[in-house]
Amino acid sequence: MTTALNLSSTDLGSDLAEVMLRAIQATADIRRRHQFFGWLVSYLNPLLPHQIAICGAWRRGQKQVLFEDFNSIVLPEDVLSGLVDNESVLMREIIEVWVKSGSQPCLVQMSSFDNGPAEPLAGRLLKLGVTQMLMHAVARPQRQNEIETIFVFAVPHRTLDVGRLRLLMLLMPHLHSTYLRVLATELEMNLVPQPAKPLRRPVDAERLLTGREVQILALIRDGMSNQQIAAHLSISALTVKNHVQKVLKKLGACNRAQAVVRAMALRVLRGADANAAEEALPSRRSNLDTAPVQDDF
Repeated sequence: MTTALNLSSTDLGSDLAEVMLRAIQATADIRRRHQFFGWLVSYLNPLLPHQIAICGAWRRGQKQVLFEDFNSIVLPEDVLSGLVDNESVLMREIIEVWVKSGSQPCLVQMSSFDNGPAEPLAGRLLKLGVTQMLMHAVARPQRQNEIETIFVFAVPHRTLDVGRLRLLMLLMPHLHSTYLRVLATELEMNLVPQPAKPLRRPVDAERLLTGREVQILALIRDGMSNQQIAAHLSISALTVKNHVQKVLKKLGACNRAQAVVRAMALRVLRGADANAAEEALPSRRSNLDTAPVQDDF
């Protein structure tokens, strides 16, 4: 069973509208993947709760839609590869569901793929507690099957209400444009996402990072650049950079976004559960609302 958007949904309340406005305003300076990930965790999560976020876009060079994950939890390798594989059967089936819905946001039930080609991966997700996926896409005008971008969100052991469909519809133009801007920026910088090294859970995860490293990583999660972190902590940007490099090495991560994901998976950072981002609503972080986001390596 798949639930599509009912366009007769009621208008947003004033509080929710304010949170959405802050989320939209925060997209203006996003240029890099780690900034996009920070925005998903800090701003989008209160609106569209998720721990699994799969994003895809049409790449002219490869002439196909390529997928990547911005998950805040670690999935089994076979499940993750099945979601982000260029020929992912499940993702193709989800796109087909979206086309049949009239290109409306959908809540796709994993049980709907029983006895079909996507059943093996859908079954694995069900065992992990993922019963549904919230998704929407953008296609070329008059060509619903030609996807430009697609976004899929899920939370294990949690059922989302249909009201999230309307929120996703309203946020979709900003998701679409922001993600494409990130891809274009990093393409110009010749940055290609690299696979992370195998995750090795330490005996005592809490002692893996120092207190300062955890503090810096938490600020990275909230979308701060090295310069902003330095100002916030009254230390030099070079000191921040050195801490970041140590964190990447300790966590076996290739970039800031991967480091945040791994720290959350190891429970080193608060935010590894579905409700953590809601504890840090953008309205409680007004000092970040007008701060420009800068590029960091």
